[in-house]
Amino acid sequence: MRYFIFILSSLLLSGCAFKNNTPAIDTYTLINNKVGMMEIKNKKFSDKTLKVEKPTSRRDVQSTRILYAKKSYERDAYAYGRWSDTPNVMLQNNFVYALGESKLFKTVLLKRSSAEADYILESNLDEFYHAFVTPESSVGIITLDVHLIERQKKKVIASKRFSFAKDAGSQDIKGGVEALNNASTVLTRELIVWLKSLF
Repeated sequence: MRYFIFILSSLLLSGCAFKNNTPAIDTYTLINNKVGMMEIKNKKFSDKTLKVEKPTSRRDVQSTRILYAKKSYERDAYAYGRWSDTPNVMLQNNFVYALGESKLFKTVLLKRSSAEADYILESNLDEFYHAFVTPESSVGIITLDVHLIERQKKKVIASKRFSFAKDAGSQDIKGGVEALNNASTVLTRELIVWLKSLF
């Protein structure tokens, strides 16, 4: 009996020691940056309301896993890092924030708002990952298809595909997160420039 208790205690203690040696999972996010633009005026939109929908995507993209690729047709996830939310939600929040700051529209709302909107911004997030180009270089890649819809007529006003690759400062998860943050800032800025140019 004493021998059994000794063995059981040893197993429990070794299990605790193993848990303590497990690396912590770090959490990362996309920063809600101002995109370095002055207020943008467009008479067509100045008294209109825009509602921004959450981008749709494949299941592997719509996840808190931080994806990377060493081959173009493969996707893996970092073991000890997670996004604070899905890229879809983080980008949606960034778009709402930056569009609100730009003053391009009178009001910019999240999809879940019960208020009516004049226009709806729909999008599909096709790619969002850290790509290794060579063992010494990598980039953060974002590809987004965007559609501006006139709500009342249910008509697509314009569509555009955005694709950006930004260099990573290091070949690890932190470098990938930094590169994806930089790519998302450029994407947000170019999205606003595109919307301004529509009319």
